[in-house]
Amino acid sequence: MRIYFYGMEFSTKRKFKEYIKNLIKNEIGICDGLKNTKYWNEIQELMQRHPEYEDKTKDLKDVIVRYSFFNNIELCIINNDDSETSFSYITAIEGKGNTDKYELTSAMRECVSYQILDYRNNCDLICKNCNSIDNIEIDHIIPFSKLRDDFLTICKTNKINIPNRFVRKDNIRRDFKEENNNFKKEWMYYHLLNSEFQPLCKSCNLKKSNKTI
Repeated sequence: MRIYFYGMEFSTKRKFKEYIKNLIKNEIGICDGLKNTKYWNEIQELMQRHPEYEDKTKDLKDVIVRYSFFNNIELCIINNDDSETSFSYITAIEGKGNTDKYELTSAMRECVSYQILDYRNNCDLICKNCNSIDNIEIDHIIPFSKLRDDFLTICKTNKINIPNRFVRKDNIRRDFKEENNNFKKEWMYYHLLNSEFQPLCKSCNLKKSNKTI
């Protein structure tokens, strides 16, 4: 199984695992803060592979590399209140594909991606916060996770079946099976009515994400 990560392609998971272990243990090493280093974006992409990424990073302030109780090198999330949240980079290496929540979220993102692209193609690509024109990303003003959870709550209340099997488009993206087209259409319509977007540069979007995920 090929893995695509940070602009690189790995032919096997073993090679990907070796790369990440070398990155953390040898290139980065013990570190009391990664956010302002050249490794931050790469570590962010690694973290996004974790099945519990959204829950673990909802109050993220920084990430450190340290020795664990068993003298192994580990990543640890530092929250805004300076508390700590454990984070297994080995779990992140394995990826999110084995969790129902990730599969569903991926499919829900994929089928509304055209709405985000339409907005991008018809807006001024200038950061709403700092007026930068570099590295512009399209941000959900109401976080995507809230739109997703609110829609799923409606489905549960109305006893609408929530899909749990999906079509693999590639190593990351998923799509709904044909039998779930009604759920897909209802979600696309809900997202169209309730989502609002804004252009943010990568830096401003990251600052917002740390507060709202």
